[in-house]
Amino acid sequence: PSLDSVIACGLFPMAEATIWAFCPTGMLESWLRSDDGGGHFTRFWTTAGTGGGVLDPVTNDIAYREFGLASRVLERTTGGGKRFVTVAPLPPNGGTQLVFLDEEDGFALGANQHTTLMQTLNGGVDWTRVKF
Repeated sequence: PSLDSVIACGLFPMAEATIWAFCPTGMLESWLRSDDGGGHFTRFWTTAGTGGGVLDPVTNDIAYREFGLASRVLERTTGGGKRFVTVAPLPPNGGTQLVFLDEEDGFALGANQHTTLMQTLNGGVDWTRVKF
């Protein structure tokens, strides 16, 4: 598939010619991946744009995702989006935004009544609250 979108696609270049792409398409959001420097993209996930799903690419092959309103679990792929496995439940007040610095160290920002920042040091299995 091409990078069709109602606005510009977001690109996440990695090492060795891998590019992850996020393309909003109206009510849907698609995630695609290229391993040839953008010559060809393969769509691996499409989700409702209003559902709050999040994907955070970390390396050429590893990415974390959560489905927002549809689910409260963190999933991980180690195969470039071909297959995702459940890691653990998301922290109770975190998960509206995910940012992983590497495959183990990540943050989840949640906004319920109060903004909460959670950190994991083991790939999302356990989370601790970051105190300000």
